[in-house]
Amino acid sequence: MKKPVRYGLLLLALSLIGLSFLIVGAQTVFATEEEAEPELTSQEHYSKEKADAIEAANDAISSITDPDFIIAYEEQFVQDVARALSLVETAKQEYGAVDSDFKNLQLLKRAEHKVLMFLAIQEFKDAVDLIPPLDEITEADRPLIEEARRLAVIAIKEYGATPFSLCWRYYYLEDAEDELDDVDEKPEPEPEPEPEPEPEPEEPIDDRDPTPPTGGLTGTFAIGALLAGAGFLFVKKKKKLN
Repeated sequence: MKKPVRYGLLLLALSLIGLSFLIVGAQTVFATEEEAEPELTSQEHYSKEKADAIEAANDAISSITDPDFIIAYEEQFVQDVARALSLVETAKQEYGAVDSDFKNLQLLKRAEHKVLMFLAIQEFKDAVDLIPPLDEITEADRPLIEEARRLAVIAIKEYGATPFSLCWRYYYLEDAEDELDDVDEKPEPEPEPEPEPEPEPEEPIDDRDPTPPTGGLTGTFAIGALLAGAGFLFVKKKKKLN
């Protein structure tokens, strides 16, 4: 009994010793391999950086919410799309990546289109806010109204916006255009006639009562009668002498 036990213990001891040698040897080999690992060449280093850039871009794309679930402007959505676009552009410009290197690139393109639509809508709203109240619109406001209409056409035709997404401002723009048409149809005011010259002042009319006859007029009549009587006597006396 003692020999088998002893032999068993001896085998166990040898096994433990062998195992320790294996462990130490493996650590030594691992350390040697780490120290002996050759440095990457410039080409290998460039390839690794390219792979990292593509992976970062793909991770950013995968974090974008599906644009079909975005119905209004969301700051986080816009930021995620901008980050993914930036990483894709970096991988292309600095490392020569191509579209096929990016997974689900169509998702990024659809998200970018929706962001551009949101920006176009906001630009339209800002333009409408510059239009004065309807009852104050004049011909001078035509450039503002025409610019707002141009931005509305871009948002609708190029990015798929709807009058509903442009909100009440779209209908306000229509009212402003109608008001501008009314301004055009109004007749131009006739020039005011030149003021007539003021009449020359008339001589003042004497509306006082006439002066009653005085003694001067009576004396005149008396002198006339005296002369007439003297003439009559003179003619009569002359007839007698003849």
